[in-house]
Amino acid sequence: MLAGSALGAALALGCSNAEPPADTDPDVVANQYRAMTERINNRTGARQISVAELRSVIDGAGRAVLIDVRAPDERQVSVLPGAIAAEPEVPRVDVALLEDAVVVVYCTAGHRSGLAAVALERRLERPVHSLDGGMIQWFNEGGAVVTPDGGRADRIHPHSDDWARFIRRRKTEP
Repeated sequence: MLAGSALGAALALGCSNAEPPADTDPDVVANQYRAMTERINNRTGARQISVAELRSVIDGAGRAVLIDVRAPDERQVSVLPGAIAAEPEVPRVDVALLEDAVVVVYCTAGHRSGLAAVALERRLERPVHSLDGGMIQWFNEGGAVVTPDGGRADRIHPHSDDWARFIRRRKTEP
């Protein structure tokens, strides 16, 4: 799918260079993750939307269209509620769905979604955001995730062992 393409190479490089946290202190790990996602954001140049800003849109009078550019095996574990799946190169989405909506692309940590958001913004000639910190940040801040069929989920796919270290475990209800 992405093999041989420059974008494919960039995606592979950008998503596999996570450094393991040097500490297990949650604040230290969160700061390390923040530093890594800031580097990703600088590399992609994508317009960002924070978890708090996205929640404000979702909970308020605004409308958000969430585009998940992760691989199918990642989406099988969990997705953001209401998200539509798309390929990361240049997501193909029904333009009518995007009318009067805040468009937010997401992946695990923000690299694939940042590249996709930039490409989609160029194609649509309108603002497209990448979820700052990706699904990991969303999940770590208590954001809801669901199974592909809409059931409650309590975990996310880490994309790789490198990124798994940054996902906070949720306490499951007894």
